Amino acid sequence: MKRSFLILLALTFAMYLSGCTTFETSVTGTKIETDNVKTISPGTTTRADILTIFGEPTEITTEGDTEKMVYTYEEKKVPVYMEMIKNEARAQKTVTNLEIILRGDIVSNYKFESTIEE
Repeated sequence: MKRSFLILLALTFAMYLSGCTTFETSVTGTKIETDNVKTISPGTTTRADILTIFGEPTEITTEGDTEKMVYTYEEKKVPVYMEMIKNEARAQKTVTNLEIILRGDIVSNYKFESTIEE
């Protein structure tokens, strides 16, 4: 009888915790909209166009006449139970990267990817 009561109590507490879950979200960088990425046209889009659409990049590297502009956006969601217990082990992190290669002031290539880490 005592064991049944403890199991029932544990199940009730678990249901209570699952019903009181919120998420704490933290972001780094500026969100990269997929629709904006679709407007990039290698051989046509200029450096000025990129800066107008996406703003200042997270990182710029130069090698010879080639420039690489990197935009990075990270979003991390951590479950919080009863508004006080954070569970970092169950956090979900989404990382979005946009790398743009320019020759002169014209886009020659770009790479866009988004990954989810759990």
